Amino acid sequence: GMPMPGMEGMLGGGGGGGGGMPGGGPDMEQLEMVMERFLWQSYPQHLQNTLFHAEKLAPHRKKPLRARLDQAFAFKAAADELVERANYRDALVQYEMAYGCFKFCEKQDRKIVVRDDAKTFRELRHERGPGEVDGPTRLWAEVDELLCSCLTMIAACNINAKFGGTYENAEKAASEALEVRPGHAPALYRRSEAHRRQDNDGDAVADARSALRAAELVLARLLQDRAQLRGLRGAAAPSPDLDRP
Repeated sequence: GMPMPGMEGMLGGGGGGGGGMPGGGPDMEQLEMVMERFLWQSYPQHLQNTLFHAEKLAPHRKKPLRARLDQAFAFKAAADELVERANYRDALVQYEMAYGCFKFCEKQDRKIVVRDDAKTFRELRHERGPGEVDGPTRLWAEVDELLCSCLTMIAACNINAKFGGTYENAEKAASEALEVRPGHAPALYRRSEAHRRQDNDGDAVADARSALRAAELVLARLLQDRAQLRGLRGAAAPSPDLDRP
C-alpha cells in the first residue's frame, strides 16, 4: 500500500493532553486513531488516491448526474489516449479521477469515510429487476459501466507500469470491477494476469477459465442478436409477389 502522507494531520491528531485512562488504560482517542489507520490501510490504492484528488473533483461531484457522468467520461477518454501512448502513470491518475467522481474517500470531522454513490442505486436496481427502467436508472447503469471499465484499466496500468504500480493493486482493482459487474471478461483476464505475476497459479488459471467462459457467452449473445436482427430485416422486406396481379 501507499505510505500515508500526514495521516495524523488528516485525521486531526491524537487529541493531546488527555493522558491515559485511570490505572494506565488506553486512551480512547488513541484507540480510535489506530482503528482509523487500519481502516485506511485496508482501502485499495486507487480509492486512497481519491482523497488526494478531492480539490479537483469536489466541484464535479456537485453537478447533476448527466454532467457528472460526462465529466467522468472526459477523464476516461484522456486516460485511454495516454494508454495508447504507453503513459501508464498519467493514465492511472485520469482513471482514478473518473472513478473518483462517484466513489471516493473524504474527510468528515476527524474521520475519513468512503462515499459510494453508485452502490445505493445498484442495489435499488437489483431490487426492482430489469422491468422497471427509468431515466435515472439508465444513467446509473452507465455509471456502473464506467466504473467497471476504469477499474479494469486501473488494473491494466498497475500490471504494465514501471513506476511502482503493484500486482496486488491490480488484483484489488479487478476484483472491485467484478463486484460492479460480475463475470466481466476483461476484469477476469486482468485479475488472472495479476495472480500469475504474483505466482498464484491456481487462482490465475481459475480466472482465465472464467474469462474465457464469459467471453464465449458474450460472443454467443452477439451472434444471437445478429441472427435476430437479420430475421427482422427479412420479415420487413416486401415479398416479390405482392405487386403481381
